[in-house]
Amino acid sequence: MKQALGRLAPGPALLLLLLWPLLAWAQVQVPPLDGPVVDPAGALRPATRATLEQKARALQARKGGAQLQVLLVRSTGQESIEAYAQRVFDQWQLGRKGVDDGVLLLVAVQDRHVRIQPGYGLEGAIPDAYAKRIIEDAILPRFREGDLDQGVLDGSALLAGLVDGEPLPPPRSNHLLDLAWQGMDTILLLALMAGFALGRWQGRAAAVPVRRWWYRPLHWLALIALAGLATAAWAPRQIVPMLFLLAMAVPLAWVCGHRWRRSSSLRRTLWGLLVASIGISVAVLATRGVFPGLFVHVALYFLAGIAAVVLWFPLTLGRDRWQESRRGFALRVLLLGTVMGAGLVWALLQPDRLDTEALLLVFGAVGYMGWAVAMLVGTGTRSDDDDDDRRGGWGSSSSSSSSSSDWSGGGGRSGGGGASGSW
Repeated sequence: MKQALGRLAPGPALLLLLLWPLLAWAQVQVPPLDGPVVDPAGALRPATRATLEQKARALQARKGGAQLQVLLVRSTGQESIEAYAQRVFDQWQLGRKGVDDGVLLLVAVQDRHVRIQPGYGLEGAIPDAYAKRIIEDAILPRFREGDLDQGVLDGSALLAGLVDGEPLPPPRSNHLLDLAWQGMDTILLLALMAGFALGRWQGRAAAVPVRRWWYRPLHWLALIALAGLATAAWAPRQIVPMLFLLAMAVPLAWVCGHRWRRSSSLRRTLWGLLVASIGISVAVLATRGVFPGLFVHVALYFLAGIAAVVLWFPLTLGRDRWQESRRGFALRVLLLGTVMGAGLVWALLQPDRLDTEALLLVFGAVGYMGWAVAMLVGTGTRSDDDDDDRRGGWGSSSSSSSSSSDWSGGGGRSGGGGASGSW
């Protein structure tokens, strides 16, 4: 048995040795360095390529040899974009020898990956966090919109600025109101409008019997499929959440359109939402300078609904106590005011008291809970006279509301730092 294994062992090793050159050749080859912009993928327009080359040469002349290199390939194959970028840097030797002041902007178009990798000498000017910010804030948003040229232009401009010693612009705001209208909002809005129009049309023809139970849901699926195809062409990575939203929103829009003529409360609600959306759009556009997306509108509706419930609860409790007994209501308010006032005086006399905002927040929460407790304590026993008095008051407490060739590397090196991203 051992002799048989000994005879078979050299076979696989010899086969692997013979196939090793083929395995190495299977790697995506690094194209020759013939200019500031190398684009074997043919992804950039000639005007964009000319602009990038002019700015890279101007930076090199201005900084005495710093090299900003742009490379666009179709794919890095089975190799990660980080490993491929390091292999490109090692072969091209971007930047001056000993100074290592080169930086590579690499885009794998079919893989939808991008990487910024600086040389050793630029790791202080372009740290990994800065490279990540440029990718996330300047490059990927353009790529996701389908504008590859502008994404490369914007990213290259920020890299050149860092090499020149300029600071990065302020980070992109994460404020809710700064979420601008995007193409996905347009697709979703058109799908909602189509679902509403279909519901109204079928609502007018309600007298005609439906032959199959699946007739109307099939229309919803058709609208969802059309909007899904538009999403797949516009932003393929967002297709799953978009389909989830469409599956909920299109039937709801259809129901609203179908019941438009039958429900006056629905009409008032939808008209109110339209007026509120116009107000939100005007206010956000005037204060933040952006047109808000659909998510902003829905989020503000949701927050407004929560605020209405939070405010309605103590008002309802106070109304019920007032109708039950005006004297009991006054005593509750007096007792709560005395306790809150004493607590406020005590807090202000403390040497290490909270700042004004924290103090207001604490006392607001305590006051809200205190009001609820004060109005709930002692309830549950009423006399018949009190019940008779309540019939003439505000109503029952159970009521509620709804809601070129001269370009070459200079011997620079890179340690593999930088950042990567996908779109």
